Amino acid sequence: MKVNTILVKEKEKTFKLVDRYTELTIISDLRGLKLVEHELVARGRDHENCREKLLQGELEKIRIDQLFHSSFSTGTFWSWIKSFFWTSEAGTSAVVSGVAGIGKTTMVQKIVYEWARGEIYPDFHFVFIFKCRDLNSLKCEINLKHLILDEYPHLRNVVGELWKHPDRLLFIFDGLDEFSGRIDFADNQRFTEPRHMCTNPEFWCEVSDILHGLIQKKLLKGCSVLVTSRPTALHLLEKAQVSVWAELLGFVGEEKKEYFQNCFESKNVGAAVYKYVEENKLLFTLCYNPSYCWILGLSLGPFFTQKKMKRKPIPKTVTQLFSYFIYNILKHHCIDVENTHNVMLKLGEMAFNGICHKKIVFNNEDLIKYGLKPSQFLSGFLMELVEKESSEHSVVYTFLHLTIQEFLAALAQFLSHNPNLNRYLNVDEIEDGRFEIFHRFLAGLSSPQAAHPLEEFVQKLNHQTTCSVIDWVKVKVEAKIRDTDTVAGKRKLLNTFHYLFESQNHGLARQTLGSMKSLTFGASSARKALRLTPIDCVVLSHTIGLCDTIKKLDLRNCYIQDEGLRRLVPELHKCQELWLLGNNLGDSGMKALSEALRNRECKIEKLRLQDNGLTDDCTKDLASALSTNHSLTELYLDNNKLGDLGVKRLSGALRKLECKIQKLDLGDNSLTNDSIEELASVLRTNSSLKGLNLDYNKLGDSGVKLLSTALSNSKCKIERLWLSNNSLTAKCTQDLASALSKSSSLTELYLNCNNLGDSGVEQLSEALRNRACKIEKLWLESNGLTGNGIKSLASALSTNRSLTELHLDCNKLKDSGIKQLSDALRKPECKLERLWLRDNRLTDDCTEDLVSALSTNHSLTELYLDNNNLGDSGMKRLSGALRKQECKLQKLELGHNNLTAKCTEDLASALSKNCSLTELHLHNNKLADSGVKRLFVALRDSGKIQQLW
Repeated sequence: MKVNTILVKEKEKTFKLVDRYTELTIISDLRGLKLVEHELVARGRDHENCREKLLQGELEKIRIDQLFHSSFSTGTFWSWIKSFFWTSEAGTSAVVSGVAGIGKTTMVQKIVYEWARGEIYPDFHFVFIFKCRDLNSLKCEINLKHLILDEYPHLRNVVGELWKHPDRLLFIFDGLDEFSGRIDFADNQRFTEPRHMCTNPEFWCEVSDILHGLIQKKLLKGCSVLVTSRPTALHLLEKAQVSVWAELLGFVGEEKKEYFQNCFESKNVGAAVYKYVEENKLLFTLCYNPSYCWILGLSLGPFFTQKKMKRKPIPKTVTQLFSYFIYNILKHHCIDVENTHNVMLKLGEMAFNGICHKKIVFNNEDLIKYGLKPSQFLSGFLMELVEKESSEHSVVYTFLHLTIQEFLAALAQFLSHNPNLNRYLNVDEIEDGRFEIFHRFLAGLSSPQAAHPLEEFVQKLNHQTTCSVIDWVKVKVEAKIRDTDTVAGKRKLLNTFHYLFESQNHGLARQTLGSMKSLTFGASSARKALRLTPIDCVVLSHTIGLCDTIKKLDLRNCYIQDEGLRRLVPELHKCQELWLLGNNLGDSGMKALSEALRNRECKIEKLRLQDNGLTDDCTKDLASALSTNHSLTELYLDNNKLGDLGVKRLSGALRKLECKIQKLDLGDNSLTNDSIEELASVLRTNSSLKGLNLDYNKLGDSGVKLLSTALSNSKCKIERLWLSNNSLTAKCTQDLASALSKSSSLTELYLNCNNLGDSGVEQLSEALRNRACKIEKLWLESNGLTGNGIKSLASALSTNRSLTELHLDCNKLKDSGIKQLSDALRKPECKLERLWLRDNRLTDDCTEDLVSALSTNHSLTELYLDNNNLGDSGMKRLSGALRKQECKLQKLELGHNNLTAKCTEDLASALSKNCSLTELHLHNNKLADSGVKRLFVALRDSGKIQQLW
């Protein structure tokens, strides 16, 4: 294949590959199999994370001379060893994926260049390159021998000898995504052979069969194959016998800077363009892609070669950038055209038709259809692809880049006097995303700033189209702004924000955003959240900046990282609730966020930063921000790695009067008793802190003793304290009990997953008997309690009037323990409303006592008995309690209790008479269809149950 422009005006510039080549980052990684996003946003979000993983050794960076020796080859260790030492029997198939313009073809050229110089892959004696788009022209059957000779006719006398040593051959197929033939690798998993299995290089078959045979090692077994492709075609190879999967990330870090320096003859101009791009948040995000770097260099270069006094405003949006790019082409490469407007319109219509039909390659018939012909003018927009110089129909055309095709398609809608508006405004409902960037350009061209450069060469853009696009954007934003329950809904809303950003129409944005109070792109799981790129974050920041009513921003698990956060920081101070958990922000991200917290106009009240890889390195900046911030009342930092040093620094900020934190979550931060002394000092002086979460740390008994001393102080205002999973034993409970007896504020205490045992609970029970104790919620799940230790707790419940919630799940109370609790529940002084007794080895023997308690207790409304062994007889007894009017249970959980259909008659009878129960859980039992049917009949008749599980 030979590529050249059509009738180029200027003398073609040539340069050595080694002089301009900039090293590209290639990683060995299987995740590329599922990557199908649009080229414009495909990789920008992963750069910082990738760099960190490369440094940590989690991903392997591959040089071009290592593609056939990657330690990340699929298969076992021994299969890797086999491929590493390269046996001639096996051969290697390598696939390198990457989005359009990322440098796949350039990489192939560099491989061949260095191989020809003898610098890499000396074991290969022949390297054959085939462009997949060229292979599309082969409509008849062919064999591998003639396929090679068509491209390399000088091998005619030796081609037969090649088959004797297949291990010396490397076949490269560049651009599998452009191949129109069908390759079915699923056949490899079957016992039957494909219909046209090609195992002989002189066997006549379809080109696709030759590719199949080479990749699957059926044809010329022992040869090696390299395939390049966009991610969108990788699904074709999922079942192929591929040894190495690699992904071309493009430029990372200093590689971007190196490219711009190589792009210009003047190093100063290259440095100036790079500096501008680096400082422009949106444009810099594009620079992972060499093709975008080229466009940026071509478009921005003139701004930095002009004298300073004559410089025009530099592009801000992607639409403005491409407007200047097209302007640059029209200004310097296209002359002698009578009607530029009409030619651009026809070219844009052809581009739009291509987008509609996912077509990027056009032939002469296409040009004729739209009234176009090869010319110097078209050379600025189309590349001529010469397949075979001797063929009459050997020329096809493609736009210089897919994004240029999309831009020209959008521009055509503004050049037409009678555009079919519905045709291009309603295609956004197509789910494959082919119109996503096209619509962004439509919105962008409605902006006078973006359209202005082009009006030197075309007529003023159609005002009717501009108005229609503005109305369309308004309708789209208003329709999608509250539809964020699904990932698809979130994506559609984000796209409408891109429209607003590209339009740069602040009045339109304020009108459409209206009184928007919350934005949700996150979710509790990464699968349901929308991953946001740095470009998306720029757009989101722009949106928030134009909305004065925003209160809550939910970006949970959106993977924005510190790069995305820096784009958001200028506007985050406007939000009252900020949910940023699970975004891998790191210490650098926390440093950027601290700037927002220091903003005098900061309104942030609740800040969630769980699971962000934070360490003590970020706490200096955070402590500085907390020392001056007057708005923040809730700060969630759990599941990080702040450590003792980090908490000591934060404690310094918490002592300041300016700090208004009321709830602080430090769970799972590798804290020990070493930092608790500082924290205890805070509790004795800070009057605003009401809730402190220290779950999943290593405080130990000594740490809790220090906290207990602080809790006893009259100045301590803590109301809720979390100490679950902290390696606590009975040794700390005497001090803790003393604190409970003295604290006038503590109402909730969480002690789950420790080892307090019976003796520890006995000491806590003494505190519960004290009238000064204000505890309302007590969690003692998984603490090794038995029926012996529950006696003192039951005694305390008989007199305590404040405790309303008691959690005793996952202990060993057994039936004897429940008997004692039931005695307490019968006492009128007991005010328990919710009682958790899951997984306590209970049987039907305890239900008689429990029924007696439920029949007299007027306060208990929720009872949790899952994961026990009450059985049918136990359920029958409980049904007797449910029939009584005195029973006030509203929620009852009985999952996993060995219940069968035998108990459902009594239960159904009880449900038909019970007036209070609204929620019943019976999951993981064996009720059978007959039992379920009885229950549904009873539920239908009573109408009280709202939830049945």
